[in-house]
Amino acid sequence: MGSLARGLFGGGSGQSTSQGTQTSYNKSYDLLSGALSGTLNQVGAASNRLADLLGLGDADAGARAFDQYKNSTGYQAAIKAGSDAIAGNMAAKGLLNSGATLKALNKFGQDYATSRFDSYAGQLQNLLGSGLQAGQTISGAGNYSYGTQSSKSTESKSNMGFAPILGTLLGK
Repeated sequence: MGSLARGLFGGGSGQSTSQGTQTSYNKSYDLLSGALSGTLNQVGAASNRLADLLGLGDADAGARAFDQYKNSTGYQAAIKAGSDAIAGNMAAKGLLNSGATLKALNKFGQDYATSRFDSYAGQLQNLLGSGLQAGQTISGAGNYSYGTQSSKSTESKSNMGFAPILGTLLGK
C-alpha cells in the first residue's frame, strides 16, 4: 500500500531528465500513510457491500450481502426476542392466535428491519466516507515535502514540514 500511495501522491525520490534529481524527506507522509492505510483499504469493501445491498450488483451478490448483514448484526436474535415478547403479551391477553397478533408481528418485523437496515447502510456510508477522507489526507501529505531539487539551471529547497498538514487535519 505504501508504495502505491507513494507513487500516486509523492513522498519518494525519483529521476527526471528534464528536472534533474528530486529527493523527498516527507516524514509526515510516511506517518499518515501507515496510520491511515487500513481505513483507506476498506473503501472498496464498503463500497461493494453497499452496492450489493442496494441491488446494484447481480441478484446473487445482493442476496449474499443481505444474508451477511442479517448474520453479522444480531438481527436474527433481536427479531426472535421481539417476536417472543409480542407473542407472550398477546398470549397473556388470550389473543395469541388472533389477527391482531399477526398484525403486530408483521408491523414489528417491518419496522425493525427498516430501522436496522438503514442503520447498517449508514455505517457502511460512514466507513466509505472515512476511507475517502483518509485518501485525501494521504494525498495532502504527499503534496508537502522537505527536500532538495537540483537541475542544470536551478537549485531550490522547500521546507513546508508537518504544520500545514496538521492544520488541515484540525480544520485550520
